[in-house]
This record gives sequence, C-alpha cells and structure tokens, in this order.
Amino acid sequence: MIEYVDAHTIIHLKKKTAEGNLHVYIAKKNPYFCILKSRDFSCFQVSHITQFMESDKTKYAMQYGLYLGLYIGARFFMGVSHNILFTLLAFFMWLGIPLLLYYIIKNYRDSHLNGLITYKSALGLGCSLFFFSGLIVELIQFTYFQFINKEYLGKMWEVTKELYSKFNFEQQSYDMMEKIMQPHMYVLSDFLVSFLLGGTIISLIIAAVVQRKPNPFQ
Repeated sequence: MIEYVDAHTIIHLKKKTAEGNLHVYIAKKNPYFCILKSRDFSCFQVSHITQFMESDKTKYAMQYGLYLGLYIGARFFMGVSHNILFTLLAFFMWLGIPLLLYYIIKNYRDSHLNGLITYKSALGLGCSLFFFSGLIVELIQFTYFQFINKEYLGKMWEVTKELYSKFNFEQQSYDMMEKIMQPHMYVLSDFLVSFLLGGTIISLIIAAVVQRKPNPFQ
C-alpha cells in the first residue's frame, strides 16, 4: 500500500514493508529524493524511485490492461459483424490503440511518478498492458470461435486456400496455416504475434515519446 500526500513543494510517500514503514520525500523542483527509514537517512536520484513503485505499476497495468482488452475485444466484435459501418469503425478503433497506450502510460507518469518516467519503465508498462489486454482479448476470441460462431475460422480458411492455390505457396506453409486455423492455435498465434511482438514494437515507440527525465537545473 502506497500513500501519496501532495504538498506545495514536497510529496510524501509511505510504503509499508516487512521491517516497518518506508518514508520517501520528494522535492518537486529538486532532482533528488530522500529516504528516511528508522535512523538511516540517504538521498538518491529521482529516477531510482521506480523501484519502489513496481507493485503499484503491476496493479495499474492489470487494471488498465483489462480496460484496453475490453476496448480491443469490442473492436473484434465490430470487425466480425459483416456490417460495413461497424467494420469501418473497427478500423478507426485499431488506429486508436497506440493513442490509448500513450494516454495510459502518460497518466501513470503524471499521477503516480510526479511527471517523471524512464524509457525502460515506460516500455515495461507498455508491454505489461499488452500482455494483460491480450489475455482478455484471446479469451473473448476463443469463446467466439469455439462456442458462438464455430464456422468463422472454417470460412476464413476457405478464402485463404484460394489465395494459396492462386499464388502457389509451398505445401509446408499451407499445412502450417491449416493448423493455425483452429481456435486454440489461432488465439495462441495471435497472442504471440499481435500482443507480445506487436505490442513490444508499439511500446518501443510510445515509451520514447512518454519518457521524461528530471531536469538537473531546476
């Protein structure tokens, strides 16, 4: 449990540990923060504060990963609706995913880290958001393919087979794609490619935009 007390110039954080309360004092216009634990008193760079927030960051990633997963899940249902208006809306929702990621990480930076976040921490948060949201989305997709619309992947495979025969793909590639067009294999491959690989690539870009280091001259 971390408590935030925001004063005019000082932010006080208290984190309960096995050895007692750990008090952290941050001067808003100073690139250093101080730790007071029992009788020990030391100062460190503000960028090191992220180590005290890891549990808080994981909880934040799980919460907003759920929201992001529901958003992408809603986009999925619009995409498979065969309604041209919903399909168009699903496309624009897809474009909005990086913007949502930017907002979520920026919100964490400003509300939890006093406006400061390292590139590594922002990247880790972005990847965590895609991981947790991916679990939600793939659960939704598996339920849809396995129980709601069992013929969807079969119809998709028929279209894919026509393309394979038209462009003379290798038999090995054909066999691999046929295996992927099963609900459990489809959601697994989609999770690995879209959320782990694709999510990492997007997070690399967003983290570079969101990162903010302390100004040593303030």
